[in-house]
Amino acid sequence: MMEFKVGEIYEAARVVEIKDFGAFVEITPFHTGLIYFTQIVPSVEHGKIGTVLSVGDKVKCAISEIKPGGKISLTMKIRKRIERKQQVEQVKRDIANMSEEDTSLRSIWMVLTNIQHYMLKYMQLAVPLKKGSARINLKGHYCPVKAGKSVFEIVET
Repeated sequence: MMEFKVGEIYEAARVVEIKDFGAFVEITPFHTGLIYFTQIVPSVEHGKIGTVLSVGDKVKCAISEIKPGGKISLTMKIRKRIERKQQVEQVKRDIANMSEEDTSLRSIWMVLTNIQHYMLKYMQLAVPLKKGSARINLKGHYCPVKAGKSVFEIVET
């Protein structure tokens, strides 16, 4: 049995059947998944999938969910998924490539800001920072940050 993972992208999946609620797509020989009508690009209404897709069409899609029993849900809305994956990888590279000179408060603050931005934009996970909850203390070389009930200190060493 083949292993599938959520997020896997298929560049040329083939539409094999169209129903009112979505399109069944062959992602590998003998393995199909469903692209529900709300996950089709361009947008399409229930019952009108045939206006944008036809049997035999090649589509770019990604696995969005693997249900108990092995049913695979697919999505054609993958542009944001690709951007999110690229941004996460870039942040990982940035953190890994930081030299000792780059670990100043400003550099760390910029990395944290980027992480917060992408968590909010792509994952809809807000890191709540209240106005005035973060400040850089140039004399003490630290930056206290309040996020919810937690307080973090970024310290320059």
